[in-house]
Amino acid sequence: MKSASGTLQAYLMNNSVYQMADLVTITPVSGSAIYLTSADIDISNGTNTFTHNVYGYKRSNTRIQVGLTVDEMDITLWDLGTNLINGHTLYESCLNGYFDNAQVKVERLFNYASGYSADYKVWMFQGNVSDSNPTRTAIHLKIKSELEKLNLPTPRNIYQPTCINTLYDVTCGVTKATFTKTGAVTTLGTNAKTSFNATLSSYPATNGYYDLGVVTFTSGANNGVSRAIKSHTGTSNPVTINLSTPTPYAIAASDAFSIVPGCDKIYSSGCTKFANTSRFRGFDFIPRNEDAQ
Repeated sequence: MKSASGTLQAYLMNNSVYQMADLVTITPVSGSAIYLTSADIDISNGTNTFTHNVYGYKRSNTRIQVGLTVDEMDITLWDLGTNLINGHTLYESCLNGYFDNAQVKVERLFNYASGYSADYKVWMFQGNVSDSNPTRTAIHLKIKSELEKLNLPTPRNIYQPTCINTLYDVTCGVTKATFTKTGAVTTLGTNAKTSFNATLSSYPATNGYYDLGVVTFTSGANNGVSRAIKSHTGTSNPVTINLSTPTPYAIAASDAFSIVPGCDKIYSSGCTKFANTSRFRGFDFIPRNEDAQ
């Protein structure tokens, strides 16, 4: 539902000519947000600045209708100069997954030439990127509104041997920051894009501790890129990390990263690793498909 403040309603009633501009916020799952405006000047909002000359964009129209439907919006982005996201071009960032499931919010600002004021702002659209397609000159994003999250399977809870929680979410209750460690690559493994040895700020007590976890590079050519961990070995530095899928660029010695462990969703291993057995939501006495007769 779109609503306008009393100040904005009075302004529109008393002015037949006024200026409007979009405020677009693109917040990725991992990385820094992008702030864009269709105004011909930059617009400051607290600590954020909506820029008019960093990236060009155009979007499809929004709509208002009665009933509950999942709205969609198409946005096209292109570079207006040599601007980089985490050291990569817009095209490279799209290929690296920067826009995957990113949240996009579009607001309309009135009377922006007189200075920014929240009283003159109206929420227009908000959703998550469902598809991103890069071309030589632009990035095409398809965004579905937040109502898409209501498309949940019924019944919501599935009875299965393994836990149905998602690690680090509210229901799971494990705090991600508590288990996040940092590290740096020392030497490469058998493949420069999938295997490396590293030193960690705090190394684990068991082999396989980081299996199914995630590595996010914070420097080097793969800065901002996240990959799932296929396997981890080593209980003292250096440890060996093997990734499930290759990185876009070759990993190099001294590349920094953050790392979090994963969960196999089994009571006796996953939950005990995080000391979180009280929140286990699986039914481990249900026979698995391969065990059922």
